[in-house]
Amino acid sequence: MKKNKLRIILYLVAVFIFIIAVIVRQSVIATRLKGEAVTVYGEWKHFGKPIVVEKVKLRDVKIFEKVTVLPLSKEFAIGYVPKNIQRNIRPGQAVEIENNDERFLATVISASEKIDMNTGMYPIEIRVQEEMLLNSNRYIAHIHYKTLENVFIVSDDVVRTDDDGQYFVWIVNDGKAKKKIVEIGNRDGYGIQIKSGLSIGDAVVIEGYTKLLEEDTVQMGNFKE
Repeated sequence: MKKNKLRIILYLVAVFIFIIAVIVRQSVIATRLKGEAVTVYGEWKHFGKPIVVEKVKLRDVKIFEKVTVLPLSKEFAIGYVPKNIQRNIRPGQAVEIENNDERFLATVISASEKIDMNTGMYPIEIRVQEEMLLNSNRYIAHIHYKTLENVFIVSDDVVRTDDDGQYFVWIVNDGKAKKKIVEIGNRDGYGIQIKSGLSIGDAVVIEGYTKLLEEDTVQMGNFKE
């Protein structure tokens, strides 16, 4: 009987020591995290919030349709696309074929307006240039069907929406973060076209914008031309 009581007491003591150890460790971790947070806040307050900006510069942007194609021979391949893509494709358009980490040039040679009864889609054919021979089961073809001329493009997440539903981006002026209301245009896999609201040379924040507030002091780590 005494042995059983002694075992119970020792067990309770061990549990108590374990609980105390856990509490102490949690306290140490919390203090460390608090110290790190204070350090980061102090750095932001002294040096400014770290960001990356890109200067507004108009350029031409190629727009592609991405299509999976199957080889018909060493030179020719065929793909099947829905109507919304087929209407953008014309014979003679330039194509870039993905092959591992490389891209090779090809050309659209036909884009049928007749639906394929087996697939329910529209067949297109391409021909590759001589430096590449088709030998895999399938490839990804990037068909260049349009070029946006003299536009400024940013990635989708750079453009934010305010409480009034207006689109805006963050810009930097005299070392301070400022909201700039913008009008957007085309929006696709290549990003978002900014139609108005920005001027040539404006410094648009493309990284670090999620923590920004109006008039925040910022620290520009990189400046992309």
